[in-house]
Amino acid sequence: MVTLNAYYKIGQGDAALGFFSELLVYLSATTAMGPLAGLQSQVVKLQKEIIAHMKTVELQLADIRKDISGFKAKLQKDLFGFKSKIKGELKGAQDKLNNVQGQLEGIQGKLKSAQAKLKDIWWDLHGVHNELEDGQSQITQIKLASQITQLSPKR
Repeated sequence: MVTLNAYYKIGQGDAALGFFSELLVYLSATTAMGPLAGLQSQVVKLQKEIIAHMKTVELQLADIRKDISGFKAKLQKDLFGFKSKIKGELKGAQDKLNNVQGQLEGIQGKLKSAQAKLKDIWWDLHGVHNELEDGQSQITQIKLASQITQLSPKR
Protein backbone atom coordinates (compact mmCIF):
# COMPACT_ATOMS: atom_id res chain seq x y z
CA MET A 1 0.00 0.00 0.00
CA VAL A 2 1.23 3.51 -0.78
CA THR A 3 2.10 5.66 2.24
CA LEU A 4 -0.07 8.53 3.35
CA ASN A 5 2.75 11.06 2.82
CA ALA A 6 2.59 10.48 -0.94
CA TYR A 7 -0.75 12.29 -1.36
CA TYR A 8 -2.09 15.74 -1.22
CA LYS A 9 -3.05 16.73 2.30
CA ILE A 10 -4.73 19.90 3.59
CA GLY A 11 -2.69 21.81 6.15
CA GLN A 12 -1.78 19.18 8.71
CA GLY A 13 -4.40 16.93 7.19
CA ASP A 14 -7.15 14.95 8.73
CA ALA A 15 -6.41 11.30 9.51
CA ALA A 16 -9.78 10.10 8.21
CA LEU A 17 -9.54 12.06 4.95
CA GLY A 18 -5.92 11.04 4.53
CA PHE A 19 -6.83 7.40 5.01
CA PHE A 20 -9.74 7.72 2.57
CA SER A 21 -7.48 9.44 0.02
CA GLU A 22 -4.90 6.67 0.45
CA LEU A 23 -7.62 4.06 -0.05
CA LEU A 24 -8.74 5.77 -3.26
CA VAL A 25 -5.21 5.84 -4.64
CA TYR A 26 -4.78 2.19 -3.70
CA LEU A 27 -8.06 1.28 -5.38
CA SER A 28 -7.09 3.36 -8.39
CA ALA A 29 -3.76 1.59 -8.69
CA THR A 30 -5.15 -1.92 -8.17
CA THR A 31 -8.23 -1.53 -10.40
CA ALA A 32 -6.16 -0.45 -13.39
CA MET A 33 -4.50 -3.81 -13.37
CA GLY A 34 -7.49 -6.02 -12.65
CA PRO A 35 -10.96 -6.85 -13.91
CA LEU A 36 -12.34 -3.60 -12.45
CA ALA A 37 -10.35 -1.39 -14.84
CA GLY A 38 -13.51 0.43 -15.90
CA LEU A 39 -13.93 1.79 -12.40
CA GLN A 40 -10.55 3.50 -12.50
CA SER A 41 -11.89 6.67 -14.08
CA GLN A 42 -14.70 6.84 -11.53
CA VAL A 43 -12.21 6.41 -8.68
CA VAL A 44 -9.94 9.13 -10.11
CA LYS A 45 -12.96 11.44 -10.55
CA LEU A 46 -14.07 10.76 -6.97
CA GLN A 47 -10.52 11.35 -5.77
CA LYS A 48 -10.42 14.74 -7.55
CA GLU A 49 -13.77 15.70 -6.02
CA ILE A 50 -12.52 14.79 -2.56
CA ILE A 51 -9.35 16.82 -3.07
CA ALA A 52 -11.42 19.79 -4.33
CA HIS A 53 -13.69 19.45 -1.30
CA MET A 54 -10.65 19.29 0.97
CA LYS A 55 -9.33 22.51 -0.62
CA THR A 56 -12.70 24.17 -0.02
CA VAL A 57 -12.69 23.02 3.60
CA GLU A 58 -9.16 24.37 4.01
CA LEU A 59 -10.22 27.76 2.62
CA GLN A 60 -13.21 27.79 4.96
CA LEU A 61 -10.93 26.92 7.88
CA ALA A 62 -8.57 29.73 6.87
CA ASP A 63 -11.54 32.16 6.83
CA ILE A 64 -12.62 30.91 10.25
CA ARG A 65 -9.06 31.31 11.60
CA LYS A 66 -8.97 34.83 10.16
CA ASP A 67 -12.33 35.67 11.78
CA ILE A 68 -11.11 34.25 15.09
CA SER A 69 -7.88 36.28 14.86
CA GLY A 70 -9.86 39.44 14.11
CA PHE A 71 -12.23 38.76 16.98
CA LYS A 72 -9.31 38.05 19.30
CA ALA A 73 -7.60 41.31 18.26
CA LYS A 74 -10.85 43.24 18.81
CA LEU A 75 -11.29 41.67 22.24
CA GLN A 76 -7.71 42.52 23.18
CA LYS A 77 -8.21 46.10 21.99
CA ASP A 78 -11.50 46.39 23.89
CA LEU A 79 -9.89 44.87 26.98
CA PHE A 80 -6.97 47.30 26.74
CA GLY A 81 -9.42 50.20 26.39
CA PHE A 82 -11.44 48.93 29.34
CA LYS A 83 -8.27 48.55 31.44
CA SER A 84 -7.17 52.07 30.51
CA LYS A 85 -10.60 53.47 31.39
CA ILE A 86 -10.63 51.67 34.74
CA LYS A 87 -7.06 52.83 35.48
CA GLY A 88 -8.09 56.41 34.69
CA GLU A 89 -11.15 56.19 36.91
CA LEU A 90 -9.11 54.65 39.72
CA LYS A 91 -6.49 57.39 39.38
CA GLY A 92 -9.23 60.03 39.52
CA ALA A 93 -10.74 58.40 42.60
CA GLN A 94 -7.28 58.20 44.22
CA ASP A 95 -6.68 61.88 43.50
CA LYS A 96 -10.04 62.75 45.08
CA LEU A 97 -9.20 60.63 48.13
CA ASN A 98 -5.83 62.34 48.45
CA ASN A 99 -7.57 65.72 48.21
CA VAL A 100 -10.09 64.74 50.89
CA GLN A 101 -7.26 63.41 53.06
CA GLY A 102 -5.45 66.74 52.70
CA GLN A 103 -8.61 68.60 53.65
CA LEU A 104 -9.11 66.33 56.67
CA GLU A 105 -5.53 66.93 57.77
CA GLY A 106 -6.17 70.68 57.45
CA ILE A 107 -9.33 70.38 59.53
CA GLN A 108 -7.46 68.29 62.09
CA GLY A 109 -4.82 71.02 62.36
CA LYS A 110 -7.53 73.66 62.83
CA LEU A 111 -9.18 71.50 65.50
CA LYS A 112 -5.88 71.14 67.36
CA SER A 113 -5.40 74.91 67.17
CA ALA A 114 -8.95 75.51 68.42
CA GLN A 115 -8.37 72.97 71.20
CA ALA A 116 -5.23 74.83 72.27
CA LYS A 117 -7.15 78.16 72.25
CA LEU A 118 -9.95 76.60 74.27
CA LYS A 119 -7.38 75.33 76.76
CA ASP A 120 -5.93 78.85 77.03
CA ILE A 121 -9.44 80.27 77.53
CA TRP A 122 -10.13 77.64 80.17
CA TRP A 123 -6.96 78.59 82.05
CA ASP A 124 -7.89 82.26 81.73
CA LEU A 125 -11.36 81.51 83.09
CA HIS A 126 -9.82 79.42 85.86
CA GLY A 127 -7.60 82.38 86.72
CA VAL A 128 -10.57 84.75 86.66
CA HIS A 129 -12.48 82.32 88.85
CA ASN A 130 -9.60 82.21 91.32
CA GLU A 131 -9.44 86.01 91.31
CA LEU A 132 -13.20 86.17 91.88
CA GLU A 133 -12.88 83.76 94.77
CA ASP A 134 -10.03 85.86 96.17
CA GLY A 135 -12.10 89.00 95.64
CA GLN A 136 -15.12 87.38 97.24
CA SER A 137 -12.96 86.29 100.16
CA GLN A 138 -11.63 89.85 100.54
CA ILE A 139 -15.15 91.27 100.34
CA THR A 140 -16.27 88.80 102.99
CA GLN A 141 -13.31 89.77 105.18
CA ILE A 142 -14.07 93.46 104.70
CA LYS A 143 -17.73 92.90 105.60
CA LEU A 144 -16.74 90.93 108.66
CA ALA A 145 -14.26 93.58 109.66
CA SER A 146 -16.92 96.24 109.15
CA GLN A 147 -19.42 94.34 111.26
CA ILE A 148 -16.84 93.74 113.92
CA THR A 149 -16.05 97.45 114.05
CA GLN A 150 -19.71 98.31 114.23
CA LEU A 151 -20.24 95.85 117.02
CA SER A 152 -17.23 96.90 119.01
CA PRO A 153 -17.77 99.47 121.75
CA LYS A 154 -16.61 102.93 120.96
CA ARG A 155 -14.20 104.40 123.34
